[in-house]
Amino acid sequence: MAQADGVDLTSGDLAINYITVFLEVTRNMYELVYQVTSVDQIRFLRKLSLSQAQAKEALTTKYGSTLTAPLAEVTEDGYTVIAHVVRQQELERHTFKVRRNGEMQSQITIIEQGMPVVIGI
Repeated sequence: MAQADGVDLTSGDLAINYITVFLEVTRNMYELVYQVTSVDQIRFLRKLSLSQAQAKEALTTKYGSTLTAPLAEVTEDGYTVIAHVVRQQELERHTFKVRRNGEMQSQITIIEQGMPVVIGI
């Protein structure tokens, strides 16, 4: 559909915006799914057990400096965009290969499971 609309992603910022909108409008509305740009945006449980508090601290330490806003890297025919999403209790890394015309391929890598986070809407 993007190709029919004449999409022309001429910059990394446009590619990031394109992917951000894609993630929002295609997310499953029946489970808690949201994009994160920092550890501070992960919706941890308010009351944590000792082991959950330790898990939260470990996640904060591990991803505090690496969980960032989406990044775009120029490729031969477009961009590679990396974004992070929380889906229920999992942290996912989404790697998109985006062409200038909006055509894309994605790869999802689950990088954390069983996080002590809110899982209901």
